[in-house]
Amino acid sequence: MRRLTWVSLLCLPLAGLLGLWVAQAQTSSGAETSVLENSIHICERQVAGWRRQQQVELALVVLVAICGAVVSALHQTTAKWAKRTTLALGLTTSILTIVNSRVFTADDRTLGHAVFEGDSVISQLWVSLKAASDPTLPEEDRKTAMAEYSKKLAEFHAVGEKLNGTNPTAVAARQGTEFQVIPAANAQSQTAQMSQTALLPAWTQRPPVENDANFYFVGRAYDSSITVAKQNSMDDALHNALLTVRTRVPNVSGTALLDLIKASASVQDSAFVYDGKRGYVFYTLLRLSKETQTLAAGLPQAKAAAPLKFESKGWQPADLTANPTSGLFALDRQGGVSRLVAEGPGAPQVEKLFRLKGNDAGDALTASADAVFVASSTKIGCTVYRYSLATKSLDSRLMAVGERCVGIANDGNAIYLSMPDRKQIRWWDNWQAKEAHSWDLSDAGLPGSMVYDEPGHRLIVADDAGSAYAVYLPEGRKQLVQSNLGAVQSIATSQFHILLASGPKILFLARSDGRGENPPADLQTLTGGHIVGVAVDKDDRVWFADYEKRLVEGPLPLI
Repeated sequence: MRRLTWVSLLCLPLAGLLGLWVAQAQTSSGAETSVLENSIHICERQVAGWRRQQQVELALVVLVAICGAVVSALHQTTAKWAKRTTLALGLTTSILTIVNSRVFTADDRTLGHAVFEGDSVISQLWVSLKAASDPTLPEEDRKTAMAEYSKKLAEFHAVGEKLNGTNPTAVAARQGTEFQVIPAANAQSQTAQMSQTALLPAWTQRPPVENDANFYFVGRAYDSSITVAKQNSMDDALHNALLTVRTRVPNVSGTALLDLIKASASVQDSAFVYDGKRGYVFYTLLRLSKETQTLAAGLPQAKAAAPLKFESKGWQPADLTANPTSGLFALDRQGGVSRLVAEGPGAPQVEKLFRLKGNDAGDALTASADAVFVASSTKIGCTVYRYSLATKSLDSRLMAVGERCVGIANDGNAIYLSMPDRKQIRWWDNWQAKEAHSWDLSDAGLPGSMVYDEPGHRLIVADDAGSAYAVYLPEGRKQLVQSNLGAVQSIATSQFHILLASGPKILFLARSDGRGENPPADLQTLTGGHIVGVAVDKDDRVWFADYEKRLVEGPLPLI
């Protein structure tokens, strides 16, 4: 019995040392098809090593606890063998304690946190590598994905440096906290099976809490382009920061405040996943020093200017559009088109430009830097008028015989028309192009109002069922933005918003992901008679056309 006890006691430290040796072992990897994949496999083996160290360290902690319990029990026994056993267990406990404190990289809890953090970064590495290696994506998107891969690889090295004590502030500075605990994903096959949420860092669902030094803001956006989704998520984070800081300094210039936030904020982290329904979903974690509030207090005060009203005897606006170069334009119910001059002598002034031919009445208008276009459903079919601002000449083209076109947009070259009878968007490469292209919208309602959203390189289209869709260029992929919007008469986009004229109100959606938003303070009490047009000018200010009140009013600031 005593011999067995001695043998068992001697085996305890040997078991601990054997476990330590196992913890340092590296598993072999399978075939590696590229240098980039090999880098990820190295990270996976590193995490596997941390995991084994954690398991062995936990086992040693349990052994120390067992030894302590046995020693306590043997204190009640005076037999000689009990004293020898107590001595052996004390020696074993000392050896295990030294092994636990001096040999392992860190304590078991820190190792566990590093495993979770490492697995999170690895899952993001696989997502980035998959996008960077996808030949169907545009070159710009592959470059963006490659940049995300490089950044995540650096983040993994920072996790290891923090664990080893060689860079104690690297991860804390990036996360604003200690390691984040998230579900694990340590192989490419596992990554493919995980839910999209599990692929993301914890901060995407639970942003870091503000502390005495910093605010933290999370921006989210989705798009078929990684590059566009990344930019939109950054804009969303900036907008969230603007709303928060604005409550502390409500009277300063919104433009000046946004410029200060852009200059002061820093991107602390980012992550993205691919969602089959929404495209790439991108998240940006923005850190903003609370010193920004002090600096913001010294910014110029916002200039409260009375809104301008464009009115004219017998004039009744029916649609509204704006272009940052050519200005603000209105279509009236008699088929006339006017430029609305908000600055200079005699402003506000309704400057009449042209009228459609005969009894033609326009349905919608849009403007480029050098021309104004009007879609008109005439007796013979869909007709588009083009007015050159340089030559003051008016041309017209019959685009579709016997069909209606009720919405129009342009991206500087191409002309896009919404055709409700065929449930299509039809488009031409330019004004001179003879051949038309089309995108099918048969699974939506009848398409109507439409606008080109330049930052997203997409069309925003509303249907008669009260839903708005994004149609991405050039492939024409359709994505639901929001539903239950009522009868949308006009659409515009700003830096942070999608604006929709619906009945007596202007509805606001986040341009990043389509969620409903509260209007800015100056627009929260706006209720018109029947708002038929909405436009955003080059200074990110909104104008609206009210059919019943027979006027166009603005500008109202959006920031």
